Amino acid sequence: MKRKLLIVLLTIISAVCLCLGFSACDILTELSSSISTVEQSSSSGESSEELSLSGDSSEQSSSDDEQGSPEDGETQKDSSDDSSETEKDDEEITVVFTLKDGNSSYGYESLASETKGTAMQAVYYQMYTACEEFSVSTEDVTETDGNYVISEISYSGSLSTAEALSVWEVFYIENPIYYWLSNTCTYSSSAIILCIDEEYASYSVRAAYDADISAMVEDACKQVQKLDTELEKAIAIHDYIIGKIDYAYQSDNTTPETDIWAHNITGVSTKGAGVCEAYAKTYLALCLINGIDCIIVTGNAGENGDGEGHAWNLVKIDGVWYGVDCTWDDTGDDDDLYYNYFGMNVSLINSTRKTRDQTYGVNYLYELPEVTTYGIQFVTLFKGETELGIYVNIDAAFAAMTDSSADYTIEFYFCNPSGTKVETSPSTTVYIYAASTPAVNSITINGIYSDEGNGYFYVSYLNMQSELVLACNLEISNIILTATELDLGEYTLTTSGYYCRLNGVIKDSKTAETVSIKSTISYQTIIYATLDIGYYYGGASIIGTAEIDTYYGSDTLVVYGTVSIGKYVAPVSSSYYIYVQNNGTLTVNNLVYEDDNASNSEIYIVFQFDSKDYYPTVTLSNVEAKTYLYIYGFISGTEAATPSNLDCTIATLGDASDFANILVWFINNNTQENKTDLYTVTDNKIVYKET
Repeated sequence: MKRKLLIVLLTIISAVCLCLGFSACDILTELSSSISTVEQSSSSGESSEELSLSGDSSEQSSSDDEQGSPEDGETQKDSSDDSSETEKDDEEITVVFTLKDGNSSYGYESLASETKGTAMQAVYYQMYTACEEFSVSTEDVTETDGNYVISEISYSGSLSTAEALSVWEVFYIENPIYYWLSNTCTYSSSAIILCIDEEYASYSVRAAYDADISAMVEDACKQVQKLDTELEKAIAIHDYIIGKIDYAYQSDNTTPETDIWAHNITGVSTKGAGVCEAYAKTYLALCLINGIDCIIVTGNAGENGDGEGHAWNLVKIDGVWYGVDCTWDDTGDDDDLYYNYFGMNVSLINSTRKTRDQTYGVNYLYELPEVTTYGIQFVTLFKGETELGIYVNIDAAFAAMTDSSADYTIEFYFCNPSGTKVETSPSTTVYIYAASTPAVNSITINGIYSDEGNGYFYVSYLNMQSELVLACNLEISNIILTATELDLGEYTLTTSGYYCRLNGVIKDSKTAETVSIKSTISYQTIIYATLDIGYYYGGASIIGTAEIDTYYGSDTLVVYGTVSIGKYVAPVSSSYYIYVQNNGTLTVNNLVYEDDNASNSEIYIVFQFDSKDYYPTVTLSNVEAKTYLYIYGFISGTEAATPSNLDCTIATLGDASDFANILVWFINNNTQENKTDLYTVTDNKIVYKET
């Protein structure tokens, strides 16, 4: 029998229409179907059972041990009925759901891919129309055999009991506007018996809750609809819910609340508290009302998803699906908002939660959308001094850099819709997945520096997940950078701020006419990376392996690893320091002044070692600049090194003539003594003169 039904929505819709600028007529949706009439067996002649569904496993209760096999619940039919039943299963159903009413149709649409998809959608649609009719009812519901029944949904002859229960579970979880639905499903072998919770049996009670929900929607929409992007709106809804409620506990302040309101949207609209279901259902409803695709996911949460039952969301922002868990972001701190579980990628979801493919023997979870491998890591983008907005990650910010002549800056913070500045935690690693930077004039990436006192501090972590080729000058500030391979090309990498560290492989594939790496850091740049570059300017601590064509002395260079420098240049008249630590290896082929203006410069190479066995290896060639070799270490224990007990080569020279510009000093007990006259050059090695 074909039917047309004009849906009259909840009173909430009037508020939604107001917020979204729609008229009531815009929202009304014509639903057409060719659902055939299915004969129902009398429920009075059959036993009924119950299935309970809740987002928290600790809060579930069910009587499922008597379900039996799916076939046990199917109605037996005469052979004369077979043809008519086949025709019914093959009939097409066309149902149009509006996404503006706070309910989702994702699960409904997913049912189409099931073997009996047409029949399952038909049962779903019966539930939908029954709930729509009840949503505008002004009648009280009376108790019958312990239940408050609003409709019986026949599935006889089309679905097994298990399949019908699958439909009910999908329907229950994705239709949060029907808050009055009981989370316990009563069913017989031929029908799903839709019940409401006892608390909502009275129309006056429902009307009061409807008014609260309408007010909540209007309030939320006023805040959300003034925003421009889906990202901003999704954040605003997250913040709205967390700001409106606290997690609901029983009187012991430990056990999650089990009352029905804590598991539906009235927890947010009316009670000011709720468990994960209330958070997730309200997030779903408000996202859909504001035009953002969203679904609810249920399962278990905790390390590897082995904890208690839980509910969270997947939200689609600018065509990409992310995970959102408002419950876990609600720390109870009213002063700070957290976004650790906003924009989760698939890796974080899989490591902290898992879905329940089977519950009470019923397969109810539809196929979930593919979640991105790139989680949301908020950054704010500037073009010059102009703020361009917040972006989900650095790659998205790169994509927005369209002016080739501009200087762009990426900041590791964002301002949420309420205007609060939220910095990325220094403990959070931010990722770049791009293969190259945009071809603009320059990019600066500013990390977060956090001074913890007593000499302790934190800076941000930045990981390049693949080889990154610079197509412009790049500056990083207060960042620990890990690069699989960073190709500077002909551009400059600048380290600035208080502290930076470079890990990985950094190379220069072209002969740069300017400095390849430039450090303007106020404290220290540490290089764990393998360097193969043309130029370096400034100070650094090099722990890895570095090959540098030209090093412009500025701040201190500390060598822990193996460093080869083609030319060390003293650019102006000053003192320049190179520290070579335990077992460090330093090779400098030319130590020179840049020009006559730097001719008064002095280069100090300081040998620091804890024992004679750790004495550094230094090779110097073409020493034109005045160079001091400062020996500061120990033979063993606390025995300080002196010319007489340090029986080893001080340094190796390219030519004996290089010794003319070298002075050998020893430091002992904070005293400095020139011991050059005790040394000579033999086979291009600076050695102690035999007495």
